[in-house]
Amino acid sequence: MKKIVLALVTLICLTICVSACSRNTSQIKETIWRTSQIHVVTEERVTVTEEMKTENQTVFETLPLEETGDGIIKVKHYRHRYYDIPYPFVSLIGKEAYLEWREVQPDPDVSNVMMMVNFVRDFNISREDFDRANNESAWRIKNLLDGVPVMNPQDYANQEDDEVYNADIVYTFDNELINEYYLTPDYPFLYMQEYEEAVENGTYETRTTDFVEVPAEQPMPEIPN
Repeated sequence: MKKIVLALVTLICLTICVSACSRNTSQIKETIWRTSQIHVVTEERVTVTEEMKTENQTVFETLPLEETGDGIIKVKHYRHRYYDIPYPFVSLIGKEAYLEWREVQPDPDVSNVMMMVNFVRDFNISREDFDRANNESAWRIKNLLDGVPVMNPQDYANQEDDEVYNADIVYTFDNELINEYYLTPDYPFLYMQEYEEAVENGTYETRTTDFVEVPAEQPMPEIPN
């Protein structure tokens, strides 16, 4: 009788131990699974983040800078707009198409053909779309960069940052006229602050005459599908 009771007690203890071990094993497996899932999710997030960083860097490095802000710009034979295509114009054709086109463009100082002239011709940019993008550039200069949009700047070198295109000149497609218009003048000043102080002191009068009226609302160029 005692042997039977002892056997039953032993059987019960074994059952309890096996059950406990089974639960512990399940908990351990659950913990391992959750940990592995957390690790996987973390890796996925890092990967996405790195991809986003890479993409953003690519966009930043390959898209043209529309304006150079308050920094010093390099004065060249022609004014700044002779050499670049601002972002609102790039938006008319799309980034990829623009980058492919830009890679094969000749140096404007060698060809003596304004970059925008080739752009308008090659992509058949209508005057309506051109004006819309030009207005967008003017809006950005005033509202995002706190500049004063002008055409044909004459007062200080950094004023070239605030220049928008003279569409009437560009659409003549007369290279001699365009090149003469976009020649860099002999600026009396380099910085806006120097110019403003001279005007305030009465020692200088503004030479620039073509100040651009900026639309109240931001005009958006049509973006191709």
